[in-house]
Amino acid sequence: ERDLPYFTRVIENNTGIIHKIRQELSRIRPQNLRKVKGVRDGEDLNIEKTVSYLIDRKVGVVPDEAIYEQRQRVERDVATLFLVDMSASTDDIIENSNSEKGGSSLNINGKRIIDVEKEAVSLLSEVLDELGDAYSICGFSGYGREQIDYYRCKGFDKPMNDDSRAKLGGLKPCRSTRMGPSIRHAISELVATGSRTKS
Repeated sequence: ERDLPYFTRVIENNTGIIHKIRQELSRIRPQNLRKVKGVRDGEDLNIEKTVSYLIDRKVGVVPDEAIYEQRQRVERDVATLFLVDMSASTDDIIENSNSEKGGSSLNINGKRIIDVEKEAVSLLSEVLDELGDAYSICGFSGYGREQIDYYRCKGFDKPMNDDSRAKLGGLKPCRSTRMGPSIRHAISELVATGSRTKS
């Protein structure tokens, strides 16, 4: 099923939480290094910039002091796969939540488990889109060892468009919890991304 208004409501009602998530996730440091020339401090002298600096001094011109090279971390190399439990038990209502004690401003009391899962993934996906990280959103359920349902709302190679948002909003409790095969399949998809940091 598809439910695009669900995703839109979650984003509009939780702007404060999105801000906090953005702060936390931006602390994950990029892994890739790139050599940047022409900086004022660095590990190595850049030959071309240093020669230009010396020539300018000889002829009486104010030289450019940005003669160093740095290795700067400039790209995030992070891939995340969200695996949403869609078993029948996620239709249960959460009662007497102590979420305020844990410092969370997300009110989960009286909501179904599946709704809390979907809200969390919706908020995280909004921030990951801003950061440019690769991510995938899938749901799973099953009945016995031979019938495993694996739903892909968004793949690593697809944008988070209205179709993906509607699929996420439409996730509903289905059958039993059959985690093993779904987790193994999710891990194989995550490994295939080749990203350095995977979660």
